[in-house]
Amino acid sequence: MKVKVCGMREGNNVREVATLLPDFMGFIFYAPSPRNAIGIKKEIIKNLPEATIPIGVFVNSDKDEIRKIADFFNIQTLQLHGEETPQECKDLKNFGYTVIKAFKLRDNCNCRLDEIVSPYKDCVDLFLFDTDGKSPGGNGKKFNWEILSSYTLNVPYLISGGISPEDADLVVNGLPNNCIGIDINSKFEIEPGLKDTKKLSDFFSKLYSHT
Repeated sequence: MKVKVCGMREGNNVREVATLLPDFMGFIFYAPSPRNAIGIKKEIIKNLPEATIPIGVFVNSDKDEIRKIADFFNIQTLQLHGEETPQECKDLKNFGYTVIKAFKLRDNCNCRLDEIVSPYKDCVDLFLFDTDGKSPGGNGKKFNWEILSSYTLNVPYLISGGISPEDADLVVNGLPNNCIGIDINSKFEIEPGLKDTKKLSDFFSKLYSHT
Protein backbone atom coordinates (compact mmCIF):
# COMPACT_ATOMS: atom_id res chain seq x y z
CA MET A 1 0.00 0.00 0.00
CA LYS A 2 1.26 3.44 -1.01
CA VAL A 3 1.03 6.54 1.19
CA LYS A 4 1.10 10.10 -0.12
CA VAL A 5 1.60 12.96 2.33
CA CYS A 6 0.27 16.08 0.64
CA GLY A 7 0.31 19.80 1.37
CA MET A 8 3.99 20.03 2.27
CA ARG A 9 5.57 23.48 2.29
CA GLU A 10 7.97 24.16 5.19
CA GLY A 11 11.57 23.08 4.58
CA ASN A 12 12.39 21.63 8.00
CA ASN A 13 9.03 19.90 8.15
CA VAL A 14 9.62 18.37 4.73
CA ARG A 15 12.93 16.97 5.93
CA GLU A 16 11.36 15.56 9.11
CA VAL A 17 8.50 13.89 7.27
CA ALA A 18 10.91 12.55 4.65
CA THR A 19 12.63 10.48 7.35
CA LEU A 20 9.42 8.43 7.53
CA LEU A 21 9.86 7.54 3.84
CA PRO A 22 6.35 8.12 2.51
CA ASP A 23 5.95 6.81 -1.03
CA PHE A 24 4.86 10.21 -2.32
CA MET A 25 5.07 13.78 -1.06
CA GLY A 26 2.71 16.36 -2.53
CA PHE A 27 3.56 20.01 -3.13
CA ILE A 28 0.62 22.24 -4.03
CA PHE A 29 1.25 24.93 -6.63
CA TYR A 30 -2.08 26.73 -6.44
CA ALA A 31 -1.92 30.31 -5.20
CA PRO A 32 -5.23 30.41 -3.23
CA SER A 33 -4.26 27.35 -1.19
CA PRO A 34 -2.95 27.98 2.35
CA ARG A 35 -0.49 25.18 1.56
CA ASN A 36 0.85 26.79 -1.61
CA ALA A 37 4.47 25.66 -1.98
CA ILE A 38 5.57 27.95 -4.79
CA GLY A 39 8.15 29.67 -2.55
CA ILE A 40 9.85 26.48 -1.38
CA LYS A 41 13.55 26.11 -2.18
CA LYS A 42 14.06 23.64 -5.00
CA GLU A 43 16.91 21.95 -3.12
CA ILE A 44 14.43 20.75 -0.49
CA ILE A 45 12.47 18.80 -3.08
CA LYS A 46 15.60 17.73 -4.94
CA ASN A 47 17.07 16.24 -1.74
CA LEU A 48 14.12 14.01 -0.91
CA PRO A 49 15.03 10.36 -0.31
CA GLU A 50 15.07 8.26 -3.45
CA ALA A 51 12.16 6.24 -2.06
CA THR A 52 9.89 9.31 -1.88
CA ILE A 53 8.50 10.63 -5.16
CA PRO A 54 7.62 14.35 -5.21
CA ILE A 55 4.29 15.23 -6.78
CA GLY A 56 3.33 18.67 -8.05
CA VAL A 57 -0.35 19.42 -7.47
CA PHE A 58 -2.03 21.87 -9.86
CA VAL A 59 -5.55 23.25 -10.28
CA ASN A 60 -6.56 24.36 -13.78
CA SER A 61 -3.08 25.66 -14.54
CA ASP A 62 -1.86 26.34 -18.05
CA LYS A 63 0.24 23.48 -19.44
CA ASP A 64 3.22 25.74 -20.05
CA GLU A 65 3.07 27.01 -16.47
CA ILE A 66 2.85 23.46 -15.15
CA ARG A 67 5.90 22.44 -17.16
CA LYS A 68 7.82 25.53 -16.06
CA ILE A 69 7.20 24.85 -12.36
CA ALA A 70 7.68 21.09 -12.62
CA ASP A 71 10.96 21.44 -14.49
CA PHE A 72 12.26 24.09 -12.07
CA PHE A 73 11.64 21.81 -9.09
CA ASN A 74 12.65 18.66 -11.01
CA ILE A 75 9.22 17.11 -10.45
CA GLN A 76 8.24 14.32 -12.83
CA THR A 77 4.83 13.41 -11.38
CA LEU A 78 1.85 15.75 -11.72
CA GLN A 79 -1.50 15.68 -9.93
CA LEU A 80 -4.22 17.60 -11.74
CA HIS A 81 -6.95 18.57 -9.30
CA GLY A 82 -9.14 20.84 -11.42
CA GLU A 83 -11.23 20.53 -14.56
CA GLU A 84 -8.40 19.47 -16.84
CA THR A 85 -9.53 17.76 -20.04
CA PRO A 86 -8.37 14.33 -21.21
CA GLN A 87 -6.38 16.03 -23.96
CA GLU A 88 -4.57 18.28 -21.47
CA CYS A 89 -3.68 15.22 -19.40
CA LYS A 90 -2.52 13.35 -22.50
CA ASP A 91 -0.37 16.25 -23.64
CA LEU A 92 1.45 16.34 -20.29
CA LYS A 93 1.85 12.58 -20.30
CA ASN A 94 3.31 12.80 -23.82
CA PHE A 95 5.84 15.31 -22.48
CA GLY A 96 7.12 12.49 -20.26
CA TYR A 97 5.39 13.24 -16.97
CA THR A 98 3.57 10.71 -14.83
CA VAL A 99 0.03 12.09 -14.59
CA ILE A 100 -2.51 11.67 -11.77
CA LYS A 101 -6.03 12.97 -12.39
CA ALA A 102 -8.12 13.77 -9.33
CA PHE A 103 -11.91 13.45 -9.22
CA LYS A 104 -14.18 14.78 -6.47
CA LEU A 105 -17.03 12.46 -5.52
CA ARG A 106 -20.35 13.04 -3.75
CA ASP A 107 -22.02 10.43 -1.56
CA ASN A 108 -25.32 10.91 -3.40
CA CYS A 109 -23.79 10.45 -6.84
CA ASN A 110 -26.05 8.11 -8.85
CA CYS A 111 -23.84 7.75 -11.91
CA ARG A 112 -21.40 4.90 -12.50
CA LEU A 113 -17.88 5.91 -11.65
CA ASP A 114 -16.55 4.29 -14.82
CA GLU A 115 -18.60 6.69 -16.92
CA ILE A 116 -17.03 9.69 -15.19
CA VAL A 117 -13.41 8.63 -15.48
CA SER A 118 -13.30 6.48 -18.63
CA PRO A 119 -12.50 9.43 -20.97
CA TYR A 120 -9.21 9.72 -19.04
CA LYS A 121 -8.26 6.04 -18.86
CA ASP A 122 -5.69 6.21 -21.66
CA CYS A 123 -4.45 9.69 -20.76
CA VAL A 124 -3.21 9.23 -17.18
CA ASP A 125 -1.22 6.82 -15.04
CA LEU A 126 -3.25 7.04 -11.85
CA PHE A 127 -6.55 8.37 -10.56
CA LEU A 128 -7.14 10.03 -7.20
CA PHE A 129 -10.63 10.06 -5.70
CA ASP A 130 -11.38 12.84 -3.23
CA THR A 131 -14.46 14.31 -1.55
CA ASP A 132 -16.48 16.94 -3.35
CA GLY A 133 -16.78 20.32 -1.64
CA LYS A 134 -16.48 24.07 -2.02
CA SER A 135 -12.70 24.11 -2.24
CA PRO A 136 -11.05 23.24 -5.58
CA GLY A 137 -8.63 21.05 -3.65
CA GLY A 138 -9.19 18.70 -0.76
CA ASN A 139 -11.89 19.42 1.80
CA GLY A 140 -10.80 17.27 4.73
CA LYS A 141 -13.88 15.06 4.65
CA LYS A 142 -14.42 11.42 3.74
CA PHE A 143 -16.73 10.25 1.01
CA ASN A 144 -18.51 6.91 1.00
CA TRP A 145 -15.86 4.49 -0.24
CA GLU A 146 -18.61 2.07 -1.32
CA ILE A 147 -19.02 4.29 -4.38
CA LEU A 148 -15.78 2.77 -5.61
CA SER A 149 -17.32 -0.71 -5.80
CA SER A 150 -18.62 0.19 -9.27
CA TYR A 151 -15.13 0.95 -10.57
CA THR A 152 -13.89 -1.65 -13.09
CA LEU A 153 -11.15 0.08 -15.08
CA ASN A 154 -7.51 -1.02 -15.02
CA VAL A 155 -6.13 2.38 -14.02
CA PRO A 156 -4.98 2.19 -10.36
CA TYR A 157 -6.05 4.86 -7.88
CA LEU A 158 -5.47 6.52 -4.53
CA ILE A 159 -8.17 7.50 -2.02
CA SER A 160 -8.07 10.95 -0.43
CA GLY A 161 -10.35 13.02 1.78
CA GLY A 162 -10.46 13.27 5.55
CA ILE A 163 -8.28 10.28 6.40
CA SER A 164 -7.18 10.79 10.01
CA PRO A 165 -4.72 9.27 12.51
CA GLU A 166 -7.60 7.20 13.87
CA ASP A 167 -8.25 5.55 10.50
CA ALA A 168 -5.34 3.09 10.40
CA ASP A 169 -7.59 0.04 10.83
CA LEU A 170 -10.05 1.36 8.24
CA VAL A 171 -7.22 1.86 5.77
CA VAL A 172 -5.75 -1.58 6.37
CA ASN A 173 -9.06 -3.45 6.29
CA GLY A 174 -11.42 -1.25 4.31
CA LEU A 175 -9.67 -0.22 1.11
CA PRO A 176 -11.19 -1.60 -2.10
CA ASN A 177 -9.11 -4.28 -3.78
CA ASN A 178 -8.07 -2.14 -6.74
CA CYS A 179 -6.95 0.81 -4.60
CA ILE A 180 -3.17 1.08 -4.32
CA GLY A 181 -3.02 3.56 -1.44
CA ILE A 182 -4.07 6.74 0.32
CA ASP A 183 -3.45 10.48 0.28
CA ILE A 184 -3.31 12.18 3.70
CA ASN A 185 -3.12 15.86 4.55
CA SER A 186 -5.11 18.14 6.85
CA LYS A 187 -5.93 15.64 9.62
CA PHE A 188 -2.21 15.32 10.33
CA GLU A 189 -1.47 19.04 10.56
CA ILE A 190 -0.51 21.42 13.31
CA GLU A 191 -1.52 24.22 10.95
CA PRO A 192 -1.97 24.40 7.17
CA GLY A 193 1.24 23.26 5.51
CA LEU A 194 2.87 22.02 8.74
CA LYS A 195 2.56 18.32 9.50
CA ASP A 196 2.60 16.72 12.94
CA THR A 197 5.47 14.29 12.53
CA LYS A 198 4.52 12.34 15.66
CA LYS A 199 1.01 11.69 14.36
CA LEU A 200 2.41 10.61 11.01
CA SER A 201 4.99 8.34 12.63
CA ASP A 202 2.39 6.64 14.81
CA PHE A 203 0.04 6.24 11.84
CA PHE A 204 2.77 4.72 9.67
CA SER A 205 3.68 2.31 12.46
CA LYS A 206 0.09 1.12 12.72
CA LEU A 207 -0.21 0.70 8.96
CA TYR A 208 3.00 -1.21 8.51
CA SER A 209 2.44 -3.43 11.55
CA HIS A 210 -0.33 -5.04 9.48
CA THR A 211 1.82 -5.67 6.42
